[in-house]
Amino acid sequence: MDDALRCLRDGAIGGRSVPFVLVQDTLDVLGGPALAVKLFSSLCKALRSERSQAAEIIMVPADESAMGYMTGLQTEFGPAVHQLRPNTSAEGALERILVSVRGRESTKGDLLEQASPDSRARLGPRIALGVDSVSTLMFHHPVHQVLQCVEDLLQQPALSCLLGTLHTDLHESITVKSLERMASCIVRALPAERLSHSFARNQQPDLAAEVLIKQRTGRVRVVTEYYQQLPDGALVEVKPLPEGERAAHKAQVDTAPARDAAGVEDLAPKMAGGMRLALTQQESAARQSVLLPWEARQAGAQSQDDFAGPAGLGSMAAETQVLTSAGADNGSGYGQVFYERDSVTDPDSDEDPDDDLDI
Repeated sequence: MDDALRCLRDGAIGGRSVPFVLVQDTLDVLGGPALAVKLFSSLCKALRSERSQAAEIIMVPADESAMGYMTGLQTEFGPAVHQLRPNTSAEGALERILVSVRGRESTKGDLLEQASPDSRARLGPRIALGVDSVSTLMFHHPVHQVLQCVEDLLQQPALSCLLGTLHTDLHESITVKSLERMASCIVRALPAERLSHSFARNQQPDLAAEVLIKQRTGRVRVVTEYYQQLPDGALVEVKPLPEGERAAHKAQVDTAPARDAAGVEDLAPKMAGGMRLALTQQESAARQSVLLPWEARQAGAQSQDDFAGPAGLGSMAAETQVLTSAGADNGSGYGQVFYERDSVTDPDSDEDPDDDLDI
Protein backbone atom coordinates (compact mmCIF):
# COMPACT_ATOMS: atom_id res chain seq x y z
CA MET A 1 0.00 0.00 0.00
CA ASP A 2 3.05 2.26 -0.06
CA ASP A 3 2.36 3.18 -3.70
CA ALA A 4 -1.20 4.23 -2.93
CA LEU A 5 -0.06 6.20 0.13
CA ARG A 6 2.67 7.90 -1.89
CA CYS A 7 0.07 8.91 -4.45
CA LEU A 8 -2.01 10.52 -1.69
CA ARG A 9 0.96 12.23 -0.04
CA ASP A 10 2.38 13.74 -3.22
CA GLY A 11 -0.95 15.17 -4.31
CA ALA A 12 -1.13 17.51 -7.29
CA ILE A 13 2.61 18.28 -7.45
CA GLY A 14 4.03 19.96 -10.53
CA GLY A 15 0.73 20.70 -12.19
CA ARG A 16 -0.47 17.12 -12.08
CA SER A 17 -4.14 16.35 -11.83
CA VAL A 18 -5.62 15.63 -8.43
CA PRO A 19 -4.90 11.96 -7.60
CA PHE A 20 -7.95 9.84 -6.89
CA VAL A 21 -7.32 6.60 -4.98
CA LEU A 22 -10.24 4.17 -5.22
CA VAL A 23 -10.42 1.24 -2.77
CA GLN A 24 -12.58 -1.61 -4.09
CA ASP A 25 -13.90 -4.63 -2.23
CA THR A 26 -16.70 -7.19 -2.46
CA LEU A 27 -18.91 -9.05 -0.02
CA ASP A 28 -16.76 -12.18 -0.11
CA VAL A 29 -13.69 -10.29 1.17
CA LEU A 30 -13.72 -10.11 4.95
CA GLY A 31 -10.86 -7.63 5.33
CA GLY A 32 -11.86 -5.22 2.56
CA PRO A 33 -12.96 -2.32 4.81
CA ALA A 34 -9.75 -2.73 6.83
CA LEU A 35 -7.75 -1.63 3.78
CA ALA A 36 -9.62 1.68 3.68
CA VAL A 37 -9.08 2.18 7.43
CA LYS A 38 -5.37 1.51 6.97
CA LEU A 39 -5.10 4.09 4.17
CA PHE A 40 -7.09 6.72 6.10
CA SER A 41 -4.90 6.21 9.16
CA SER A 42 -1.66 6.32 7.15
CA LEU A 43 -2.74 9.54 5.45
CA CYS A 44 -3.49 11.15 8.83
CA LYS A 45 -0.05 10.11 10.12
CA ALA A 46 1.64 11.62 7.07
CA LEU A 47 -0.36 14.81 7.51
CA ARG A 48 0.64 15.14 11.18
CA SER A 49 4.31 14.58 10.40
CA GLU A 50 4.14 17.16 7.56
CA ARG A 51 5.08 14.60 4.94
CA SER A 52 2.08 15.28 2.71
CA GLN A 53 1.15 18.10 0.39
CA ALA A 54 -2.19 18.57 2.16
CA ALA A 55 -2.36 20.48 5.42
CA GLU A 56 -5.78 19.24 6.50
CA ILE A 57 -8.11 16.39 5.74
CA ILE A 58 -11.89 16.37 5.45
CA MET A 59 -13.41 12.98 6.18
CA VAL A 60 -16.94 12.22 4.96
CA PRO A 61 -18.47 9.17 6.70
CA ALA A 62 -21.28 8.57 4.24
CA ASP A 63 -21.65 5.07 5.69
CA GLU A 64 -22.78 4.76 9.31
CA SER A 65 -20.16 2.06 9.95
CA ALA A 66 -17.39 4.52 9.05
CA MET A 67 -18.30 7.10 11.68
CA GLY A 68 -16.65 5.21 14.52
CA TYR A 69 -13.11 4.98 13.21
CA MET A 70 -13.28 8.42 11.57
CA THR A 71 -14.21 9.96 14.90
CA GLY A 72 -11.29 8.10 16.47
CA LEU A 73 -8.89 9.46 13.84
CA GLN A 74 -10.21 12.97 14.41
CA THR A 75 -9.59 12.61 18.13
CA GLU A 76 -6.14 11.12 17.66
CA PHE A 77 -4.71 13.48 15.06
CA GLY A 78 -6.11 16.79 16.28
CA PRO A 79 -7.74 19.80 14.64
CA ALA A 80 -6.20 19.17 11.21
CA VAL A 81 -8.72 16.35 10.70
CA HIS A 82 -12.28 17.51 10.10
CA GLN A 83 -15.37 15.34 9.85
CA LEU A 84 -18.18 16.34 7.55
CA ARG A 85 -21.29 14.28 8.07
CA PRO A 86 -23.69 14.95 5.22
CA ASN A 87 -27.34 14.11 5.53
CA THR A 88 -27.34 11.24 3.05
CA SER A 89 -31.13 11.25 2.78
CA ALA A 90 -31.19 14.84 1.50
CA GLU A 91 -30.58 15.83 -2.08
CA GLY A 92 -28.02 18.46 -1.05
CA ALA A 93 -25.44 16.07 0.41
CA LEU A 94 -23.17 16.20 -2.64
CA GLU A 95 -23.45 19.97 -2.76
CA ARG A 96 -22.40 20.20 0.88
CA ILE A 97 -19.20 18.33 0.07
CA LEU A 98 -18.44 20.67 -2.84
CA VAL A 99 -19.25 23.76 -0.75
CA SER A 100 -16.93 22.57 2.01
CA VAL A 101 -14.02 22.22 -0.42
CA ARG A 102 -14.80 25.52 -2.14
CA GLY A 103 -14.97 27.26 1.25
CA ARG A 104 -11.37 26.24 1.90
CA GLU A 105 -10.50 27.57 -1.56
CA SER A 106 -11.72 31.06 -0.64
CA THR A 107 -9.67 30.92 2.56
CA LYS A 108 -6.66 29.92 0.52
CA GLY A 109 -7.22 32.96 -1.75
CA ASP A 110 -7.10 35.28 1.26
CA LEU A 111 -3.87 33.64 2.40
CA LEU A 112 -2.29 34.10 -1.01
CA GLU A 113 -3.08 37.83 -0.97
CA GLN A 114 -1.51 38.26 2.48
CA ALA A 115 1.47 35.96 1.94
CA SER A 116 4.90 37.00 0.81
CA PRO A 117 6.22 35.88 -2.62
CA ASP A 118 8.42 33.24 -0.98
CA SER A 119 5.58 31.68 0.98
CA ARG A 120 3.09 31.68 -1.88
CA ALA A 121 4.86 28.74 -3.48
CA ARG A 122 4.25 26.72 -0.35
CA LEU A 123 0.52 27.48 -0.29
CA GLY A 124 -0.54 24.88 -2.82
CA PRO A 125 -3.52 22.53 -2.56
CA ARG A 126 -4.20 22.09 1.13
CA ILE A 127 -7.15 19.69 1.41
CA ALA A 128 -7.24 15.90 1.36
CA LEU A 129 -10.77 14.53 1.05
CA GLY A 130 -11.79 11.02 2.15
CA VAL A 131 -15.22 9.52 1.43
CA ASP A 132 -16.38 6.23 2.93
CA SER A 133 -18.23 5.16 0.98
CA VAL A 134 -19.08 6.23 -2.56
CA SER A 135 -21.51 3.30 -2.77
CA THR A 136 -23.62 4.79 0.03
CA LEU A 137 -23.84 8.12 -1.79
CA MET A 138 -25.10 6.26 -4.86
CA PHE A 139 -27.87 4.69 -2.81
CA HIS A 140 -29.26 8.13 -1.87
CA HIS A 141 -28.46 10.05 -5.05
CA PRO A 142 -28.60 9.31 -8.77
CA VAL A 143 -25.48 7.70 -10.14
CA HIS A 144 -24.83 10.42 -12.68
CA GLN A 145 -24.91 13.07 -9.93
CA VAL A 146 -22.32 11.21 -7.87
CA LEU A 147 -20.05 10.77 -10.91
CA GLN A 148 -20.41 14.46 -11.74
CA CYS A 149 -19.60 15.40 -8.14
CA VAL A 150 -16.40 13.32 -8.23
CA GLU A 151 -15.40 14.94 -11.50
CA ASP A 152 -16.04 18.42 -10.10
CA LEU A 153 -14.01 17.65 -6.99
CA LEU A 154 -11.03 16.60 -9.07
CA GLN A 155 -11.12 20.04 -10.73
CA GLN A 156 -10.98 22.01 -7.47
CA PRO A 157 -7.63 23.84 -7.04
CA ALA A 158 -7.77 23.54 -3.26
CA LEU A 159 -7.97 19.74 -3.33
CA SER A 160 -4.72 17.82 -2.93
CA CYS A 161 -6.03 14.25 -3.16
CA LEU A 162 -9.25 12.23 -3.02
CA LEU A 163 -9.69 8.86 -1.31
CA GLY A 164 -12.89 6.86 -1.75
CA THR A 165 -14.19 3.35 -1.21
CA LEU A 166 -16.51 1.36 -3.45
CA HIS A 167 -18.31 -1.99 -3.13
CA THR A 168 -18.06 -3.20 -6.72
CA ASP A 169 -20.58 -6.03 -6.46
CA LEU A 170 -23.37 -3.56 -5.60
CA HIS A 171 -23.16 -1.58 -8.85
CA GLU A 172 -23.29 -2.15 -12.56
CA SER A 173 -20.03 -2.67 -14.40
CA ILE A 174 -20.41 0.57 -16.37
CA THR A 175 -20.58 2.53 -13.11
CA VAL A 176 -17.46 0.82 -11.76
CA LYS A 177 -15.60 1.43 -15.03
CA SER A 178 -16.51 5.12 -14.95
CA LEU A 179 -14.97 5.57 -11.52
CA GLU A 180 -11.92 3.51 -12.48
CA ARG A 181 -11.28 5.81 -15.48
CA MET A 182 -11.23 8.84 -13.17
CA ALA A 183 -9.00 7.11 -10.59
CA SER A 184 -5.24 7.38 -10.75
CA CYS A 185 -4.70 4.45 -8.34
CA ILE A 186 -6.97 1.47 -7.64
CA VAL A 187 -6.64 -0.80 -4.63
CA ARG A 188 -8.54 -4.06 -5.02
CA ALA A 189 -9.14 -6.38 -2.09
CA LEU A 190 -8.97 -10.04 -3.15
CA PRO A 191 -9.98 -13.08 -1.07
CA ALA A 192 -7.31 -15.44 0.21
CA GLU A 193 -8.67 -18.30 -1.94
CA ARG A 194 -7.31 -16.62 -5.06
CA LEU A 195 -3.75 -16.53 -3.80
CA SER A 196 -1.25 -18.76 -5.60
CA HIS A 197 1.93 -18.07 -3.65
CA SER A 198 3.45 -20.17 -0.88
CA PHE A 199 3.69 -18.81 2.64
CA ALA A 200 5.13 -19.99 5.91
CA ARG A 201 2.83 -22.06 8.09
CA ASN A 202 2.23 -19.28 10.63
CA GLN A 203 1.97 -16.52 7.99
CA GLN A 204 -1.02 -17.56 5.91
CA PRO A 205 -2.67 -14.35 4.59
CA ASP A 206 -6.35 -13.53 4.95
CA LEU A 207 -6.57 -11.21 1.95
CA ALA A 208 -4.50 -9.65 -0.79
CA ALA A 209 -4.36 -6.03 -1.93
CA GLU A 210 -3.84 -5.59 -5.67
CA VAL A 211 -2.61 -2.04 -6.28
CA LEU A 212 -2.91 -0.67 -9.84
CA ILE A 213 -0.98 2.58 -10.44
CA LYS A 214 -1.53 4.52 -13.66
CA GLN A 215 1.75 5.95 -14.90
CA ARG A 216 2.35 8.97 -17.12
CA THR A 217 3.32 6.74 -20.04
CA GLY A 218 -0.13 5.20 -20.01
CA ARG A 219 0.98 1.89 -18.60
CA VAL A 220 -0.46 0.38 -15.45
CA ARG A 221 1.89 -1.04 -12.85
CA VAL A 222 0.45 -3.81 -10.66
CA VAL A 223 1.75 -4.56 -7.17
CA THR A 224 0.23 -7.27 -4.96
CA GLU A 225 0.59 -7.28 -1.18
CA TYR A 226 -0.66 -9.83 1.35
CA TYR A 227 -2.06 -9.21 4.80
CA GLN A 228 -3.15 -11.06 7.90
CA GLN A 229 -6.09 -9.60 9.80
CA LEU A 230 -5.75 -9.53 13.58
CA PRO A 231 -8.73 -10.01 15.93
CA ASP A 232 -8.96 -6.24 16.47
CA GLY A 233 -9.24 -5.66 12.70
CA ALA A 234 -5.70 -4.38 12.12
CA LEU A 235 -3.75 -5.63 9.10
CA VAL A 236 -0.22 -7.06 9.25
CA GLU A 237 1.68 -7.50 6.00
CA VAL A 238 3.17 -10.93 5.28
CA LYS A 239 5.67 -11.79 2.57
CA PRO A 240 5.48 -14.88 0.32
CA LEU A 241 8.36 -17.33 0.33
CA PRO A 242 11.23 -16.62 -2.10
CA GLU A 243 11.51 -18.67 -5.25
CA GLY A 244 14.28 -20.82 -3.81
CA GLU A 245 12.20 -21.80 -0.77
CA ARG A 246 8.93 -22.45 -2.58
CA ALA A 247 10.06 -25.80 -4.02
CA ALA A 248 11.29 -26.98 -0.64
CA HIS A 249 8.05 -25.83 1.00
CA LYS A 250 5.96 -27.62 -1.65
CA ALA A 251 7.95 -30.84 -1.20
CA GLN A 252 7.51 -30.55 2.56
CA VAL A 253 3.75 -30.17 2.16
CA ASP A 254 3.54 -33.11 -0.28
CA THR A 255 5.45 -35.49 2.03
CA ALA A 256 3.51 -34.48 5.14
CA PRO A 257 0.88 -37.29 4.81
CA ALA A 258 3.60 -39.96 4.50
CA ARG A 259 5.39 -38.60 7.56
CA ASP A 260 2.17 -38.58 9.53
CA ALA A 261 1.44 -42.22 8.59
CA ALA A 262 4.93 -43.28 9.63
CA GLY A 263 4.52 -41.44 12.90
CA VAL A 264 1.29 -43.31 13.61
CA GLU A 265 2.99 -46.68 12.99
CA ASP A 266 5.79 -45.77 15.38
CA LEU A 267 3.33 -44.54 17.98
CA ALA A 268 1.04 -47.60 17.89
CA PRO A 269 3.31 -49.95 19.93
CA LYS A 270 3.76 -47.28 22.58
CA MET A 271 0.01 -46.72 22.92
CA ALA A 272 -0.77 -50.47 23.08
CA GLY A 273 0.64 -50.80 26.59
CA GLY A 274 2.84 -53.80 25.71
CA MET A 275 0.10 -55.68 23.81
CA ARG A 276 0.42 -56.45 20.14
CA LEU A 277 -2.13 -54.82 17.87
CA ALA A 278 -1.21 -56.93 14.83
CA LEU A 279 -1.34 -60.70 14.14
CA THR A 280 1.64 -62.94 13.51
CA GLN A 281 1.93 -64.99 10.34
CA GLN A 282 0.77 -68.19 12.11
CA GLU A 283 -2.22 -66.39 13.62
CA SER A 284 -3.15 -64.93 10.28
CA ALA A 285 -2.93 -68.39 8.62
CA ALA A 286 -5.10 -69.98 11.35
CA ARG A 287 -7.65 -67.18 10.96
CA GLN A 288 -7.84 -67.70 7.23
CA SER A 289 -8.35 -71.48 7.63
CA VAL A 290 -11.53 -71.09 9.71
CA LEU A 291 -14.59 -72.08 7.67
CA LEU A 292 -17.71 -70.14 8.59
CA PRO A 293 -21.22 -71.68 8.20
CA TRP A 294 -22.25 -69.36 5.40
CA GLU A 295 -19.04 -70.19 3.58
CA ALA A 296 -19.83 -73.92 3.87
CA ARG A 297 -23.30 -73.26 2.49
CA GLN A 298 -21.74 -71.46 -0.49
CA ALA A 299 -19.38 -74.43 -0.92
CA GLY A 300 -22.34 -76.76 -1.60
CA ALA A 301 -23.68 -77.95 1.76
CA GLN A 302 -27.49 -78.24 1.50
CA SER A 303 -28.57 -80.00 4.74
CA GLN A 304 -27.45 -80.83 8.26
CA ASP A 305 -26.09 -84.17 7.08
CA ASP A 306 -23.66 -82.34 4.80
CA PHE A 307 -22.28 -80.43 7.79
CA ALA A 308 -21.94 -83.63 9.87
CA GLY A 309 -19.70 -85.40 7.35
CA PRO A 310 -15.91 -85.50 7.37
CA ALA A 311 -15.78 -82.31 5.27
CA GLY A 312 -18.33 -80.54 7.46
CA LEU A 313 -17.96 -78.65 10.69
CA GLY A 314 -16.90 -80.47 13.84
CA SER A 315 -18.83 -78.01 15.98
CA MET A 316 -22.09 -78.90 14.25
CA ALA A 317 -21.49 -82.65 14.83
CA ALA A 318 -20.70 -82.10 18.52
CA GLU A 319 -23.88 -80.08 18.95
CA THR A 320 -25.88 -82.88 17.33
CA GLN A 321 -24.45 -85.43 19.78
CA VAL A 322 -25.56 -83.28 22.68
CA LEU A 323 -29.08 -83.12 21.33
CA THR A 324 -29.11 -86.89 20.78
CA SER A 325 -28.13 -87.63 24.39
CA ALA A 326 -30.73 -85.18 25.68
CA GLY A 327 -33.66 -86.46 23.59
CA ALA A 328 -34.94 -89.80 22.39
CA ASP A 329 -32.93 -91.71 19.82
CA ASN A 330 -34.77 -92.30 16.59
CA GLY A 331 -32.17 -94.62 15.16
CA SER A 332 -30.59 -92.04 12.88
CA GLY A 333 -27.97 -90.88 15.37
CA TYR A 334 -29.54 -87.45 15.78
CA GLY A 335 -31.90 -86.04 18.37
CA GLN A 336 -35.58 -85.31 17.92
CA VAL A 337 -37.73 -82.33 18.82
CA PHE A 338 -41.08 -83.02 20.55
CA TYR A 339 -43.76 -80.33 20.55
CA GLU A 340 -46.83 -80.26 22.82
CA ARG A 341 -49.53 -77.62 22.75
CA ASP A 342 -50.16 -75.71 25.93
CA SER A 343 -53.96 -75.85 25.48
CA VAL A 344 -56.62 -76.63 22.98
CA THR A 345 -56.79 -72.96 22.04
CA ASP A 346 -53.11 -72.86 21.12
CA PRO A 347 -52.89 -70.68 17.99
CA ASP A 348 -50.25 -73.06 16.63
CA SER A 349 -52.76 -75.94 16.50
CA ASP A 350 -53.41 -77.51 13.11
CA GLU A 351 -57.04 -78.18 13.96
CA ASP A 352 -59.80 -76.00 12.69
CA PRO A 353 -60.90 -73.66 15.54
CA ASP A 354 -64.37 -73.51 14.01
CA ASP A 355 -64.94 -77.28 13.66
CA ASP A 356 -67.75 -77.10 16.27
CA LEU A 357 -69.83 -74.83 14.07
CA ASP A 358 -72.51 -76.38 11.92
CA ILE A 359 -71.59 -74.71 8.63
